[in-house]
Amino acid sequence: MFKDKLDQLDAVLKFAKTLQCPVRNVQLFEVMSYKSKASDEQEATRSRSVTCSQSSGRKAMKESAGEPKEKKPKLEKGPTIINDLALTKLAKLSEKLKEKLVILAAMLKVGNDNKVPDKIMQNLSLHKANMEEAKSLIDMAIESKHGKATDLSKQANTIILESIESAKNVQTVLDALGAVELD
Repeated sequence: MFKDKLDQLDAVLKFAKTLQCPVRNVQLFEVMSYKSKASDEQEATRSRSVTCSQSSGRKAMKESAGEPKEKKPKLEKGPTIINDLALTKLAKLSEKLKEKLVILAAMLKVGNDNKVPDKIMQNLSLHKANMEEAKSLIDMAIESKHGKATDLSKQANTIILESIESAKNVQTVLDALGAVELD
């Protein structure tokens, strides 16, 4: 992790939070990871989390009436099969996404041609990519007839709403520049 980054390793060893593991008798160091999110407004987020866990392979068995009970292993559920009604709704949503993608592609072209600021265009491009991903997930669920239709629908509808807002921002800038309107 810190190959060729000795100064970072020294800083982690010197300043990071530590935890002594009593089982392995080693000292553990907290290593930070950072994520940032950019939007129309400048914002930075910083989150920290520490996860430490220990488990032992042996557990005492409960005894009742003198004989130990064996627990049945839990079966993992497979993917949910989508019913015909949900498949129909997902197919309609996929078509709606396809129409919106055409609109976003046209909006991107007009925006780039009319020198709309990069940040606004990047935001619209990101929403288009999110919409393409949602459409792909829906199309895969339709083809395989497996998945969670409600989750896919909620995700797609949220992305559509966000994309509409982003497209409105581009249209506002185009109006201010006196550019051609899209219908």
